Amino acid sequence: MKIRLSFFLIFLVLSIASFAQKDLEDVIYLKNGSFLRGTIVEVVPGKSVTIQVAETKKLEINLEDIEKMTRENVPDFQNPKYEGKIRKRGLQDVTELGIMVGISEYRTDNGWFSNAENPFTIFTAVDYIFNYNFCTGAGMGYDKWDTLSLMPFFVDLRVNLMKKAITPFLFADAGYALGWSKTVKGSDKGGMMFNAGVGAKLVLEKSVALNFSLGYKLQNIRSKDKTNHIKQTDLHFITLRAGLTF
Repeated sequence: MKIRLSFFLIFLVLSIASFAQKDLEDVIYLKNGSFLRGTIVEVVPGKSVTIQVAETKKLEINLEDIEKMTRENVPDFQNPKYEGKIRKRGLQDVTELGIMVGISEYRTDNGWFSNAENPFTIFTAVDYIFNYNFCTGAGMGYDKWDTLSLMPFFVDLRVNLMKKAITPFLFADAGYALGWSKTVKGSDKGGMMFNAGVGAKLVLEKSVALNFSLGYKLQNIRSKDKTNHIKQTDLHFITLRAGLTF
């Protein structure tokens, strides 16, 4: 289990590092309180600076009117490169992997069932984007811990809260998980599942974004002993996942 957790943390760190580089532009702050954003194309020492603020518009500024000059990140709302990255409609695939942290333990007729061992989880969903902020679809996944394997099938709902290169989002999944597990005392099967939470999406390219999410998951398990007596058990998890939208 430590290996699974270490792999997830390494993946998280490398993913953040790959996004660290952002678009930069020149910014000239004037003594009258205004400022200009663009690309400095010419500097005449002791006299003036020429900045290109649009594809065909250049402005020459006297040095005596300039307070300071810097290079800053391009704001998302005016970044033409970012505007081209927004996918407003169409299909998208969301694939994430991570760990589930069990909140407590539960007793079944087959003995104590521990969901506190950080099982591995992976899922993929195909969603339709109705507009940039809202999309929904269906997906499937695989959850694995020592004694039980589950394959959930679910409806996926996602809402982006901003229209930026880095945007928080909400998600909710609901469905049914097929499961299988056999022991000398009986068997465990899957049941209804629900998963919801929050996350952040980092747009890398027009069709690719990096996702990080934190959520709560409820999973129902049906346990059957050798006498065919069935008991329902609800398992509770905190989910930590990272993945891609493409």
